[in-house]
Amino acid sequence: MTIDEVQALFPEARLLNGNALRWKTPLAKMPAIVTLGFIENRFAAVDVFFPEVRDSRDAHLLLRRLLSRKYGTPGRDRDTVYEAQRRVGSYRSAADAVYFLGKVTSSIRGAAPPDLYAQHRMDIRAENDEMEARREARAAQKRFLLMSRWETVESQVLLTSVTAPEVVAVVIEYESARYAPEIAKARRQAQELEQQRMAKDF
Repeated sequence: MTIDEVQALFPEARLLNGNALRWKTPLAKMPAIVTLGFIENRFAAVDVFFPEVRDSRDAHLLLRRLLSRKYGTPGRDRDTVYEAQRRVGSYRSAADAVYFLGKVTSSIRGAAPPDLYAQHRMDIRAENDEMEARREARAAQKRFLLMSRWETVESQVLLTSVTAPEVVAVVIEYESARYAPEIAKARRQAQELEQQRMAKDF
């Protein structure tokens, strides 16, 4: 569809930069800002931003459930809090596994016993790595990313939720698979323009 055809369906939308339409509307009982993107005057992408979300995890789970009804199980899910918590203890476990395998191997082959000094160094490194992982896990409770992605024949759907001090953001992005190369090119051009503007500060 062209911009004019879409604007006829959504008369409350206002034109942005000649290649996007934007308006505010409630979605899933939450205030939302919808932006429709066009490539060469053809409808290609949608961004839905939820500006008044207080708990990004709750909003993400609700929207993930709703999107899954339409698109099925996401092809990919990511939760940086979960990832940080999984790292805690993994360093100690890895060091213990190396030590255990070394003992088993030496007893089977009749080799010399494992180097205790090397094991001590490994233990200290594992403890330091684990302390850092614990610190990252604590920090991840306040600053985290949730992401769910669906891919269909016609489009890609990406649900992203971010929480950081002073920031809570939940966004759904729909992109036409047909226009994927053009969308990627437009993104690169927008980033380049933004970097050119930022470079003027220096």
